[in-house]
Amino acid sequence: MKKLIGLMLSLLILSLFTVTGNALLRNVYLATISAEGTMTLKPLNFTFSMETNFTALVPNATTPGHYDATFHGRAIVYERPIIKFDGVLNVSGNIFWVKFGIEKPGGGELNPGIYGANATLSLDIKEVPPEQLEVTWFLMKGRINSYGGEQAFGGIIAHARMGPLMEQWANVHGLFALQEPLGGNRSFHVFRLVNVSEIGYEGKGLSITGLWNVYNVTITHYDDEFNLNIKIIVENGSGRLDANLEEGNFTLGIDKMKQIDGVIIFYHLAFRKLFERGIPLGDFNGDGKVNIVDIGRVAKAYGAMLGKPEYDFDLDVNFNFAIDIIDVANVARDFGQEY
Repeated sequence: MKKLIGLMLSLLILSLFTVTGNALLRNVYLATISAEGTMTLKPLNFTFSMETNFTALVPNATTPGHYDATFHGRAIVYERPIIKFDGVLNVSGNIFWVKFGIEKPGGGELNPGIYGANATLSLDIKEVPPEQLEVTWFLMKGRINSYGGEQAFGGIIAHARMGPLMEQWANVHGLFALQEPLGGNRSFHVFRLVNVSEIGYEGKGLSITGLWNVYNVTITHYDDEFNLNIKIIVENGSGRLDANLEEGNFTLGIDKMKQIDGVIIFYHLAFRKLFERGIPLGDFNGDGKVNIVDIGRVAKAYGAMLGKPEYDFDLDVNFNFAIDIIDVANVARDFGQEY
């Protein structure tokens, strides 16, 4: 029954995603915007001068140049000396959404909170050069076979993005056990990158450095009951993943943990333009495309939980120890993509 439900959900979500597209992105361009003018926070009626720079997607109808504009939106005032704004710019009748931040101005008492924000601004809009739109994506899947020199069983997935105009981003997670994790009661080590500080890529080597959390997760099954006990072992520990793409292996070192070693079973580098979609996570058989085969795999495993034979780490895209509706939706979103 769970497999049937999974298949029906997959087909339903697939139909929803395939009727949408990225037509909006064809009608805009990425620009850097220099803005200066007068901002008023409501209901405080606190007015101040401001100046800032930010990037935004600008409608093609608003060509690069100098404009007078108005802003209407909200301001989020923090304890620290910063205010973040989000809302819409009206430029000669063309309206588009923007986000930006400024240092908290002096001359008035601003308590933390959310306020209405209106501004009259002078803008200088410049289109971002094509070379600055390039983004490098990386996806690696690996098999863990050693923990501190002792045999281990598990897997790792590393997904990263690098680009001149984008913050470095990475999502790395994995798990392993010191016994083969098939059914019954099991204890796992689970690790997750929580804050990336540096991504390095040169030729055949890639490294991801940052802060990591490590947990001990104990899974207990009694018939259909599922008990999950999580105990944190390392919190915000410094660590680094090194992937040798040429030799096909990787190491992961995290403070207070023994070294984790394994082999790379799949990796891919993709070079995209900004706002183009990256490497899809829904290609489970590594054939370079997300198709009905991948939909069928996640549908078949729907409802499986960590510690059960049906559970497949590779299919658990959101890594919550279960193959659920979020995993189905992620695969359906990527359906039809090739790389």
